[in-house]
Amino acid sequence: MEKSAVGPCAFMTFAVPFIAAFVMVMWDLTFDPRASTIEHQWIWEQGGGYFGVPLTNYLGWFFTVVPLPPAVRTVRRFRPGTTRRDFPAVSLRTGALDVTE
Repeated sequence: MEKSAVGPCAFMTFAVPFIAAFVMVMWDLTFDPRASTIEHQWIWEQGGGYFGVPLTNYLGWFFTVVPLPPAVRTVRRFRPGTTRRDFPAVSLRTGALDVTE
């Protein structure tokens, strides 16, 4: 049986970064309004459209997280002697999904 042109590698390359960014933004949608508006841990001086949080905050998180899964995969690929067990902490700290082969 032949492998299809669109396989796990294509999924890892294109879908996972956007899934990771989406998950991070969804988490931030629940965290920031509570932390900034209710608990006053910080103040958005200009405010914003979503419970006082600027929409650019969510865009910033999205575009910050998108390159993280490919970066982790690149480090794993070119760093000799690393195993799959070496990287879960990196993924958890960055908020990225590291669902690799």
